[in-house]
Amino acid sequence: MQKTHVVFGESIAGSMQLLALPDPVVALTDDLSSGPLGDMLSEATAEDRVQWWTHLLAPPDRRYLERLGWSWQGFRAWLRSRTPDDAVVIWVAENPAEVTGSLGVLAHLPVTVPVSVINVNRAYARVYNTADVQYFIKHTGEIVLDKLEPLMDHAIPLSQSARNDAVARWHRLIENRGHLRHIVNGHVETVGVDYLDPFIIAQAQGLLRLPQPIPAVRLVGECLGRHPQITADALVFWRIRCLIESGTFTYIGTLESMRDCSIRLAQHGN
Repeated sequence: MQKTHVVFGESIAGSMQLLALPDPVVALTDDLSSGPLGDMLSEATAEDRVQWWTHLLAPPDRRYLERLGWSWQGFRAWLRSRTPDDAVVIWVAENPAEVTGSLGVLAHLPVTVPVSVINVNRAYARVYNTADVQYFIKHTGEIVLDKLEPLMDHAIPLSQSARNDAVARWHRLIENRGHLRHIVNGHVETVGVDYLDPFIIAQAQGLLRLPQPIPAVRLVGECLGRHPQITADALVFWRIRCLIESGTFTYIGTLESMRDCSIRLAQHGN
């Protein structure tokens, strides 16, 4: 019986290739924590997802968008080629991108496919935490290569009730037709697109104690470093641009790139 490892994100996809596992690895590099959701077997869903990132990225990254399209092609081909008894191991860290991706995979697999899940946060803590040092993993892709393979011993078979719950959660996310997802009370939920705005504003207030504006890239980095769930810098910069449009921030430079844009809180003036 063949066993396939499923991972989410470009970083972990590259790391799994370097491991040269005897089992195949399938990666969906798209960050499903934002943007439209739909039938993962549908080409229209993949096209909608690429269009979402085309709209969100500043500046648009043609190579990334091409890689994203290829990732969807490979992922859909794998879903279509599944046989009823091929085993699947899903790697998932407790962030909205990977949790949403895992729900989508479970919703599209035949019920006869044996599925195990490696909860990366729990597995990493069991293997590497000590009384003196505790690690917090934001996403699977941040784990260094030599620490990945020992986590494979911590794959836990998923019960049918847990699978049913995952499928129901996936369908609720689709029915909500929202464009931002976050982990709330332990579960990924649809939230308003402005959900992260108060956090971004709070980080800006901490950085803007001096009169000069701050580079947007610095604020993005601050948000990525301090928030336990954020994984996409493009998502944060999108919300910064929205806050500029709403008048919360003013800016100098250009909104085409976070490296060429500096911001202030609007009450500081220009």
